[in-house]
Amino acid sequence: MTLIESLGEHQRSIGRTVLIAYLILTLGKFLERQGRGIALLWLAWRHRYWLRAHTDGWASMGYALVRLRRFSATMLWLRDWRQRSDLKMWMLLNLALALRERWRWKEAREVLAFAVKQPDRDHTFQNIRLLLAMELALVGDTQEAAGHFHELNTTGWSNYMLIQYHLTRSLLSVQHATPAKKKEIYRYERGAIRKLLAKNSVSTFRADCRRSLIRMARDTGSRWTLFTALVGL
Repeated sequence: MTLIESLGEHQRSIGRTVLIAYLILTLGKFLERQGRGIALLWLAWRHRYWLRAHTDGWASMGYALVRLRRFSATMLWLRDWRQRSDLKMWMLLNLALALRERWRWKEAREVLAFAVKQPDRDHTFQNIRLLLAMELALVGDTQEAAGHFHELNTTGWSNYMLIQYHLTRSLLSVQHATPAKKKEIYRYERGAIRKLLAKNSVSTFRADCRRSLIRMARDTGSRWTLFTALVGL
């Protein structure tokens, strides 16, 4: 923290901002372990003008805030993403994750759709594509969702992304089923989703599971099935 403060008092060159971006990432990981997110918020406020001047510093602070689960602060910090021309996929993923945690689904879908089109793919490309496929399936855009989903790697997911993978597969299974089979497949997938919920009680997982169940029930065309999905979780 002292080193960042010292550097912050000197001329704000791009090279110095890149160095401080690295220090912020390291500090964020340390503060995450210590549970001291307020210190990072103070740092972001104190040096907000020059940290926001270069995209590396801006994005690194956004990443650190996500690591500390300061999702509202992340959304506020990264709110000007549309005005930046040198964005990278990993930067946009952090914003999308924060938006999803705050149930800002439409905005998250917009960010993901923009991110997946970036010319330089990085290590977050598969995660972005999976989350976009899920959000598209949830609004009924089956064809585009399936296009993204079927090109994904099926291994190497974190627990968070593995749940999104299973939910997206369930959504597409119902949407691709014939009308006569939709209810049967819905019941099977509902059971699988309830098992996921039993193992993962985090509020974000519950929200995603509920959204998926309601969408699948609506896709069956049965009002009773939709009613049971609405009251079933």
